[in-house]
Amino acid sequence: MKTIVTYPIILLFCLVSILNLQTTYSQSEATKKLLAEIEGKWQKDENCNVSFTKVIENINLPKDSIYNRALAYITHSYKDCGCYDEGGDLIEDKAKGIIVQKGIFENTLHRVLPAPSLMPVMIVQMDTYYKLQIEIKDFGAQIIITLTDYHRIMAGGLNSSSRKKYSVSSSFPVNKKGNKKNTFGKTFYKSYQRGQQSFMEIEIALRNGFTVEDFKKGLNGQEYIEYYSNGNIKEIGFKNKNGNKTGELKYYYRNGQLRGIGNALDGLVTGEWLYYHENGQLERIGNYLKNRAYGEWKRYYDNGKLQSVGNWLDDKKTGEWKYYDETGKLIKTENHN
Repeated sequence: MKTIVTYPIILLFCLVSILNLQTTYSQSEATKKLLAEIEGKWQKDENCNVSFTKVIENINLPKDSIYNRALAYITHSYKDCGCYDEGGDLIEDKAKGIIVQKGIFENTLHRVLPAPSLMPVMIVQMDTYYKLQIEIKDFGAQIIITLTDYHRIMAGGLNSSSRKKYSVSSSFPVNKKGNKKNTFGKTFYKSYQRGQQSFMEIEIALRNGFTVEDFKKGLNGQEYIEYYSNGNIKEIGFKNKNGNKTGELKYYYRNGQLRGIGNALDGLVTGEWLYYHENGQLERIGNYLKNRAYGEWKRYYDNGKLQSVGNWLDDKKTGEWKYYDETGKLIKTENHN
């Protein structure tokens, strides 16, 4: 009798252990591809802190002028970031030419976990906390972004929301033995991409000399409006002194309904963009980096149901893509290598 009971228990234990190992230690091909794309583009110091570095040269200005431009950018861009609760007060040293500010890359991973019928879904979000340091000299600057922590936020399901903190140095891929390789691998990749976007924004600010008031007007630009023949607004935004679209842009359908909204920097669309159907339902949401789609994009039917979801890398589809019909049923899965 003991034998009959013991073997199934042992077998069940083994199966659970195997599944747990696969979930904890395995890494998907999509994650491997994302990390391979940024291999060698980040540094790790003796304390296992991870940083990305950007050197900007040939700015035809002395150190103090570049410092003022950097400070104007930081003052505007980080005033509402919510990182001050984490000790994110600005550190300034004009004599040494150093500015340090803590920041948050919000939503570097977002997942909706499926749930049985009549059960609320669980939403998981990862935010990446980092330190930004700008080191300024005559005619140039060096920007360093150091990733410090991930904050996982879980909401929904049967339990109340929870928050957990993970150090970047102890998580995969910095720690090769770290668990949850897909979760932390994808979060690390998107944090890198967000860092590159920050580099681009800061370089534009340092080279073009934006002030806080300039940002309010669209990065030293003038407002422009284009109209349809029926008198409704077609497009509204700002153009900088070079005539390139910069700042928030809005596009409209002929009937006046919002069609798309997002940001551009010196003529290049960047950051999160949202597009809408004519009935007002969300059509697409995703991110750009220098006019190229990257990261997760979602497309929806005009009834609000998810149509497709997948990732872009350098304006090309990558990894697993899922497609659904108008009722929400999964109809196709594709893998792009």
